[in-house]
Order: sequence, then C-alpha cells, then structure tokens
Amino acid sequence: KKTDKVGEGNRERRALKEEKKAARMAVVPALQAEEDRRYLEKETKRLEEEAKLMKDVPGWKVGQGVYETGKWMPPAERPGPVGSYL
Repeated sequence: KKTDKVGEGNRERRALKEEKKAARMAVVPALQAEEDRRYLEKETKRLEEEAKLMKDVPGWKVGQGVYETGKWMPPAERPGPVGSYL
C-alpha cells in the first residue's frame, strides 16, 4: 500500500534525524572544551598585555573592568573576515 510506504519513509527520516542529533550532542562537549581552551589562552595574553601597558597607572587592577558589575559574562568578540573562524 502507498500509505505504508509513506509511513515507512517517515520512520526512516525520523530515525536518521535522531541519529544526527545524537551525534551532534556527542561532539558538543569536545567543541566546548576546545573553545574554552582558546578563550583562556586569548584572555591570558590579553591580561599580560594589559599588565605591561598599565604598569605605571596607580591603582590599576589588571583584569578588572572599568564597569565592574560583579557578574561574569564572556566578552563580546568581533569576528574577523567571513570564514576566518572555521
């Protein structure tokens, strides 16, 4: 019957979609760890540069923003040319 084939196709598509989702979910922790590592390296370099630049400014605390809210938020990054982050 035609309806059986439609239902079978729908079940196949749903199974493939679930498999794809599971595969993506398995990779996300590794991707997040990679991004965290990249962020920490970049932040460490930035703080070192800030320390060198502001060493003669009295009362300057390295890493403390001018607008300190007490709540950590990742810095907004402006991406480079399209595709540079791939």
